[in-house]
Amino acid sequence: MCKVIEDMRKEVWNEAWNEAWGEAWGKASSEAELKTKEASVRRLYLQGLSFDQIAAGIDLPVDEVKDIISSES
Repeated sequence: MCKVIEDMRKEVWNEAWNEAWGEAWGKASSEAELKTKEASVRRLYLQGLSFDQIAAGIDLPVDEVKDIISSES
């Protein structure tokens, strides 16, 4: 009986750990992707591209491109 309880405890802990790790990894990946897009927007803006060209090239709404550029100032 103790072995069964111990196995169940390990299984619950592993599931909780995997879920927490997955959430943390997802959040970190999303933040990294956002930072990469922001850096790309700024780089393209400095190269002289218009908001529309940047938005089309990075697949972002024009308003979001404008927000990224304006937040830098």
